[in-house]
Amino acid sequence: MRGKAGKANAYGIDAEVSMSVTDEAREGVLLCAKVGNTETLLGLFEGAGLLGTWAISTREVATADEAELQARLFLQARKLPDPRQAIVCSVVPLQTHPWTRGLARLTGERPL
Repeated sequence: MRGKAGKANAYGIDAEVSMSVTDEAREGVLLCAKVGNTETLLGLFEGAGLLGTWAISTREVATADEAELQARLFLQARKLPDPRQAIVCSVVPLQTHPWTRGLARLTGERPL
């Protein structure tokens, strides 16, 4: 996947992403979780289009159940479709596994 930077929104998620992806990937809805030290950002993409964003505080300790619930609340609050795939990017080692497990439960597939 090759990206071309566009203009980032208030959450640091590029809203004008230009990507080269396979046709299969374009058809699916992708949930991206960026777990930072103070804030966790969720973004839902369909193809190269950003459908919605959500920012929550990163907790020092959280479970996979809590991560899944936060993602489900994001989707329901924004009236967004269920994702088929997910990506987790984390700089908080204690949160990587819970978010990976929680999003795997949500999508039925292990996130990248």
